[in-house]
Parts: sequence; structure tokens; C-alpha cells
Amino acid sequence: MRGVRDPRQLIRNIGSNLRGAWFPQRCLLCLSLARGDFCLACQPLLDGADPLRHARCLRCGRIKTQSEQPEGSHTCKHADSPWDRVWIGMDYQVPLDGVLMLGKYGGDPNACRALGRWLGQRRPFSCHADGQEPPLLIPIPSTPSKLRQRGYNPVEQIARGWVQQAKLDHRNAPRLESRVLLRHDTGTSQSRRTGKERALSAQAREASPPDPSHGTAGFYLGPGAQPALRTRRPIVLLDDVMTTGSTLAAACLALKAKPIQSISLVVLMRR
Repeated sequence: MRGVRDPRQLIRNIGSNLRGAWFPQRCLLCLSLARGDFCLACQPLLDGADPLRHARCLRCGRIKTQSEQPEGSHTCKHADSPWDRVWIGMDYQVPLDGVLMLGKYGGDPNACRALGRWLGQRRPFSCHADGQEPPLLIPIPSTPSKLRQRGYNPVEQIARGWVQQAKLDHRNAPRLESRVLLRHDTGTSQSRRTGKERALSAQAREASPPDPSHGTAGFYLGPGAQPALRTRRPIVLLDDVMTTGSTLAAACLALKAKPIQSISLVVLMRR
């Protein structure tokens, strides 16, 4: 056809237009018609979700006070953390938490992928810089019981959205590895515990003698860990919410059973 370089792209465009006509896309926040995940009116809520990201501690993710910036004494609860640095997308806040709840408890994996595309647009740690080897992107796994209940892992869906956005922007996408880190059905669900309960549990673990059998909180390396970690690429560990950091610390300890280069955390929301 005249003026068409790739007929396959023309077919994809026609299919996209028909899909948009039959199933119009709506904003995940206000449900108005939108051409993307969010409408133009709600987009500023996402763009300005964390204006003080530059002031966050690279270890614990907390926003430093004015007296601590730029070189003040910051009391970091994760000064000796098993990870190297952490990137926080935003504080846990309304209405953005509703999108995450829609993905986790509303049976809508696209809501999680939309948040992942938002992460990909912000380029955490410049993971997609040209000329750099892309890191391994490892999502925090769900337990087998939650996988059966939901049918998908919300954090893995966030990771897929991140990779998708990187490819759309023609940047080096991180290499998603969803079978490196796995999890047993052990312990109490963190989502059902308050921040105070998690903090008390962490204090109890610190007061008791260390027990390696409880140090990984049910995390273990899957069959795909050996070939994936053999490359010694940097690792980016992804989670949706960080409260005390105990779950992420346990996951890092499980990964450090193998020789790895570095572990960086990317967290969508910080309580």
C-alpha cells in the first residue's frame, strides 16, 4: 500500500483502533475516557506523587528533614541493610493506593502493570541507561496459596509493566527473572499486619538469638537461580510496599546465598 512501510504495523494500528472503539480505555483513577492508563487530569497526581524523592535516604527510603539535608546526621534504621540502595516511587497515599489495591485485591492485573509503566517512565537508578548492561529484575514472589487465590503475582505484573515501558521508549529493558526467588507458605501475611505489629516482630527477632532457618522468611532460590545469577549482573529487587523492610531484607539474604554483584531495591510505595 502506498505510504505504508510495514504492513504488519498497519494491521496492528487497525486492531488497536478497533479495540479502542469497541472497548474504550478508562482512567484507572477517575474512570473517565483516556488514551492511556491515566487521563490528562489525573496525570499530575502521578507526576507530583513524590516531589521530595531527591531527599530520601538511599538506605531506608525515608525523607530526610531539613536539618539533615544535605549532610546532616540521619538516623537510618537500615544503615547495615543487606541491600546497597533503595529507590522509592511515592509515599503510600490516596488516591494512588487505590490503584494498587485494585491490582492486588480487585483481580485487575492491568492496574499493576499500569503502575509498572509509571515506574518505567521514572527510570529508577537509571537502570535503562544506554550502553549499560541491563540488571536482573526480580519481583518479590507471592506464596503458592496467594498465587492460587489471585491467579497472578501483583509484583510480577508491576515488573512486566516496567519492562514493557522500557521497550516502548526504546531503552534497554531490565531482564525479568520471576523464577529466581520463590516463597513457601510460611508465617503470617504481612498485608494483614499493621506497621506497629511488624515493628514489634522485627524487634523480637533482633532480641532473640539468630536462627538461619528463620532468616529467609520462607524465601528460597528456585531452579532458575543458577543460570540467571551466573552472569553476575546487578540485581534489582522489586516490591510494591515497604513498611519495616523485614521482608525485603529476608529476600536479600536468600539471594546472597549465591555470589552476586549488588542488590538495589525499587519499591512502589513507602509507608
